[in-house]
Amino acid sequence: MLAVNNINKSFNNKPILHNISFEVAALSRVALVGPSGVGKSLLFHLIAGLTAADSGTVRFTLPHQNRHQANLAPSSYLSYMQQKDLLLPHLTAVHNAGLPLILSGYSKQEAHKEVLKHWQAFGLGGHEGYYPHMLSGGQRQRVALLRAVLCRRPLLLMDEPFSALDALTAYELRSFVSEVVKKTQLTLLFITHNIEEALTIADKIVILQGSPAGIAACFKVDSNKKAEQRTAILRALQANSLVINS
Repeated sequence: MLAVNNINKSFNNKPILHNISFEVAALSRVALVGPSGVGKSLLFHLIAGLTAADSGTVRFTLPHQNRHQANLAPSSYLSYMQQKDLLLPHLTAVHNAGLPLILSGYSKQEAHKEVLKHWQAFGLGGHEGYYPHMLSGGQRQRVALLRAVLCRRPLLLMDEPFSALDALTAYELRSFVSEVVKKTQLTLLFITHNIEEALTIADKIVILQGSPAGIAACFKVDSNKKAEQRTAILRALQANSLVINS
């Protein structure tokens, strides 16, 4: 699905990312973990095509993809849910969720009808006419997630989607996101500072560490070894050397 190969990026001659390489398999859930300021969001911007790397490549592939499709822009492969929900304050929750459909050619009525097919499943029943300021943080994130799903791209990027929520709401949304990703057959790549979140949602964890940032560790999540892997993550975040363990 996604291959990041030897990505390097500097700002004002200061190296930020150094030889970043990892893969995201189709239908997998991959967590990108690292300390604040290490360059995780910058890496997402590179993957999404919002900025360019100094060197290295980001490649997307889909099953049965032909040569012409291989040259499509990143926006053809992914939807990007950032830390803030970015809902438009002058639109209702339903209209916010339906924006990708309208931009793809649906009429407002058609988009509204399509959004409502998923409204109850996303736990938003009774809030159709609410504006963003009338919704709780968790409800706003559910609208933002539905909007991302309705982009109908195979890869979903999520940049710390639960960081601004209270612990209980974040806990509930983690389970909900896992269910949505599985039901809609999405591939998920998400950023988190929360180790438990990474171990709960992901089946693979990639750790960025250092300055410039490199891959400190990369491993598959084993539900029977979460205690050991929790310790391994903490050690990788504290390590000075950068070693890939697959």
